[in-house]
Amino acid sequence: MGTEAIVPLKSVSSTKQRLTAALSEVARQSLVKAMAEDVLSQLRLHPGIDSVSIVCGDGWSAEQFADPTTRVWHESTLGVNGLNGVLTAALKKAESDSVLLIHGDLPFLQRDDITTVLSAASRVDVVLCSDQSGVGTNALLMQREEPMVLSFGERSFARHCETVTALGASWEALQSAGLATDIDTPEDLALLGPEAVGLGMRTAAWCRDNR
Repeated sequence: MGTEAIVPLKSVSSTKQRLTAALSEVARQSLVKAMAEDVLSQLRLHPGIDSVSIVCGDGWSAEQFADPTTRVWHESTLGVNGLNGVLTAALKKAESDSVLLIHGDLPFLQRDDITTVLSAASRVDVVLCSDQSGVGTNALLMQREEPMVLSFGERSFARHCETVTALGASWEALQSAGLATDIDTPEDLALLGPEAVGLGMRTAAWCRDNR
């Protein structure tokens, strides 16, 4: 029953490499962790999310995920490579009726954003949430018993739309500020600030320490 959220977290040392032009190694890694902690906090606190699962690479400590409702799988134990392979393997371990795949770099994610996705899922089989440009997929909710082929990566939103249409499943596309605003490039850093409206608590603290 219910909905399980699965959050993929790449190896800390290799993720967000485009930010190295603007941030030191320490600042980049601490930002990645702060954003992930804000996303996980929103998911754990939402009454419509029954459990949270994390699929992580190297550099993430068990202490960061110390929560009775959270399961942690390390990429190295799944026997697959790449984001789509890792998430497909994680889907096979899911226990809830529906599964929300959501990235960990959404520092503006709010309770209402999650509620909107869950509400849409009551009407359709699949909910697709794009990034700000409408090119990438930042979140995807589907039924566990009827999984679709995942196509995260370049131009993933269009590919996911094509896949779900070909399946004949009902679907809905959503875009909200909290779900669309990811931090990938040095230009995106301009969105962050300790007083930015809707910014997660841990990312706001990062801004105070690094600006």
